[in-house]
Amino acid sequence: MSGTDVTVDRVLPHSLEAEQAVLGAVLVWNEGLEEVAEQLAADDFFRDAHRRIFRHMLALHEQHEPIDMLTLRETLTRSVELEKVGGPAYIAALADGMPRSAHVAYYAQIVREKATRRRVIAAATKALTRAYDLDEDVVQVLDRAQQDLLDVAAARTAGGFVAAPELVQDLWPLLETLHAEQRPVTGVSSGLVDLDRLTRGWQRGDLILLAARPSMGKTAAALAMATHAAMTGGQPVAFFSLEMARRQLGLRLLIAEAQIDPARTARPWIVWTTGQSASQTHPTMRMRRRRSVIRRNCRRKLGAGART
Repeated sequence: MSGTDVTVDRVLPHSLEAEQAVLGAVLVWNEGLEEVAEQLAADDFFRDAHRRIFRHMLALHEQHEPIDMLTLRETLTRSVELEKVGGPAYIAALADGMPRSAHVAYYAQIVREKATRRRVIAAATKALTRAYDLDEDVVQVLDRAQQDLLDVAAARTAGGFVAAPELVQDLWPLLETLHAEQRPVTGVSSGLVDLDRLTRGWQRGDLILLAARPSMGKTAAALAMATHAAMTGGQPVAFFSLEMARRQLGLRLLIAEAQIDPARTARPWIVWTTGQSASQTHPTMRMRRRRSVIRRNCRRKLGAGART
């Protein structure tokens, strides 16, 4: 990578033909606006005139007014925007040579794709500007760049309504699979038999909230379920905690798998015996004893071939 700035000025992605096709289709087929409105907002249009026209189309639709050249020209005239969009001649030209209105959803998809690309470029440009600003903290630069891209992705994945017949059609293969397999747990097992019996396991797309008062064992329970899903169920698991450091979480994981009393790690300088008596020992001996206990219990739980 060279030390020079290789930024090149380019025209932002857009398709004026697709934008004109969307607006022209709505003019000749008002019902198409409902399909378009599910995918597009006024800001998705690249040309300012098209953004203005689409806003007035939406306003006419909300007022249950027909959308044609006459009504659109009238509302643009009242808002003193008719000449800004190109005048009556441009509105009439939108419907002339109009492609098939039945393809309006496809035209809207093209417009949306170009708009998404422009937003990604805008987010990257903002991140580039912040990166050159040496007065701004680098952690904040990273956080803002990630947030900007997440906002673009969230807007991209926003969905609309789904008809009931379409939903049932999508669910039918799942119902056939559940009936054929006859499994009591169809998702990811939590490791708790009674809980799995009620939930059939954690299902894809579920958001599970584990709520309790402080110091009731929420983190321990969640970590135990995550460990079971990873080690027994073979599922990839990522564990995020805003309260505990990774060493604390790792220590809890080792304690649980080795079946060690947490009190022993809370006071590691004490050597516990079966008679509950304690005595001081050399620091080196303490560490060796702890390591041997962890190794022995890990081998017992994971098998003789386990590496510790």
